[in-house]
Amino acid sequence: MLPRTIAAALLAACLGFAPAPVYRERPPTGLLREMIGRWGGDGDVLVITKDRWVFHRRKGLVDLEWRMKLDPDQTPATFDIQLVSDAGERAEWVRGIVKVEGDTLTYAFCHISDADRPKSFDPSVGLPGGLLLTRHIYERAR
Repeated sequence: MLPRTIAAALLAACLGFAPAPVYRERPPTGLLREMIGRWGGDGDVLVITKDRWVFHRRKGLVDLEWRMKLDPDQTPATFDIQLVSDAGERAEWVRGIVKVEGDTLTYAFCHISDADRPKSFDPSVGLPGGLLLTRHIYERAR
């Protein structure tokens, strides 16, 4: 009787401490998958991950890191970015639009955080109130 009790206790202990299944994050799909990577333009390099934009700027300028939220279901797709501060300060969110066509990433936004989101990539359209639209075009870095 004792060996069966010990065997049952050992079996229960082994099953009770079975490792949990490994959590695997789903790989990005759609527009986000197309955006992720290294992009070059204007002498800068832009590296996009699933939730960050990091600008490695020309020599002598400080690199910039931005938090990103993407909504690929809008037409055109929209993004919100927020500068990540070393001091822990909360920067305002900047709203823009983005598209990827082949090896070309195009995005547009207004530098003023409370401005309306651009509706077009055409810089001549401008924004309400005469605000200037900033448009950047990057090629996929090899």
